[in-house]
Amino acid sequence: MKIMKENKMEEVNVNDMDFYDEYGTLINNHPKVIKVHEIFDKRMFKSLRMYFFDADLDLTKRNVRSIITEYLNFCKKPVVPIYMFWNDEDISDFIKECNENGLGELVDIREVVYEGGSSHHQHFLSVIHDRMGHLCSEIRKMDINSITKIMINV
Repeated sequence: MKIMKENKMEEVNVNDMDFYDEYGTLINNHPKVIKVHEIFDKRMFKSLRMYFFDADLDLTKRNVRSIITEYLNFCKKPVVPIYMFWNDEDISDFIKECNENGLGELVDIREVVYEGGSSHHQHFLSVIHDRMGHLCSEIRKMDINSITKIMINV
């Protein structure tokens, strides 16, 4: 397998990228992916808490669902949906924290090229978007007490 990094094609041992399945999708129960999700979730719940504070909204299940629905509708537009909650500095801080925890390989921008010539583009926004989609589903299933507890503790 080869990876395009900084305009240079580099050989990569496929075993070093065992956090991907055969379709180039992150394996959610892989230890490195779990750690990236933990970092993301902590930052996202902190951002959600600030979103409620800045918008002067009560923390109710209805308001939480409304915000999640608004985010999911934002995903249908030709924009970067995470900008609903994060700015460039927040994204940079997330990438920096991932790199500091030895997880840069999950958030580095690269093109993964397989033996047969097929490829997929890996980008930190793909990781962010994928996790946010899962987090939206998880939040919708939670009760308001659990959501409140998480937001208070971050």
